[in-house]
Amino acid sequence: MRLEQLEYFVSAVSLQSLNAVSEAFYISPQVVSKSIKQLEEELNTTLFIRSRKGLLLTEKGKDVYHYALEIVQDIHYLRQNYIHPNEKEQAFASNMAILTAKGLLPVFETLIENAITQRFPKMKLTLHTGHSYAIVENLVKKNDYDLVGIVYPEQAWQSLPQQAIKQNYDVYLLKEEALKMFMSRTSPFSRQKEISLKKLSSIPLIMYSTETDTLFNHHLTQNFQLSLKYSMYVDNISLCLDLIQKERGYALGLDYIFFTNLSPEQRARIVSVPLEINYRYYCMLLIKKTSVS
Repeated sequence: MRLEQLEYFVSAVSLQSLNAVSEAFYISPQVVSKSIKQLEEELNTTLFIRSRKGLLLTEKGKDVYHYALEIVQDIHYLRQNYIHPNEKEQAFASNMAILTAKGLLPVFETLIENAITQRFPKMKLTLHTGHSYAIVENLVKKNDYDLVGIVYPEQAWQSLPQQAIKQNYDVYLLKEEALKMFMSRTSPFSRQKEISLKKLSSIPLIMYSTETDTLFNHHLTQNFQLSLKYSMYVDNISLCLDLIQKERGYALGLDYIFFTNLSPEQRARIVSVPLEINYRYYCMLLIKKTSVS
């Protein structure tokens, strides 16, 4: 059971719409529906009865909602009060330096627009992008940035000097996701439950950044002796998504990153299928501690 499942569930009860939940969390409705379905499977119960009037809680759903709401509210309280609001105001009163992996740029642009600039309208923001591996090197050696966003393989992250990073930054896990293959909904692979490594090695893939090659290709090669076949190179995710929906190729990625870039029309045309290996990545937000100068 994951916190995000409870957050989606609680929000669905409040908003009475899975589409509204997807808009609130900047994810696709399919991700919300799948997450709540997984929660129901884990609890071995049905939480909702879907009707014309909206989402109606079952009796067991009401019990789960009672406990889930308490958990979500407690976590929200901890997040809001982990750093004193007044200390945050003083620390971020005039300038904020932000560094993010290119894949998380759309997520951070949304964060800046909906959270930071509204609360601190006079703040001067500087936004930089970079490669996750280079960013982590900066975190270990320096503490130049106030907010940092990275995408990192789970195994590789666990092997890093955590103490050196956490000495300067509070680390928040935004998402933990499995690597998937993205394709047109009309692709014959879209009906499969998972993509085998043998099949993956023969599928024409689109590379949409050098970070993609390092994050995915390098680790699949290193850990599974798999050589990926790239048929096309583009310089951004948007162009990659356009090619996918036109059935020009496939791409490896994470739901959290890809679905943030998808318009409602594209979401109806593009699907993701997990690989047979459960190779997971962390999407993380790091906030500089106020006592660090």
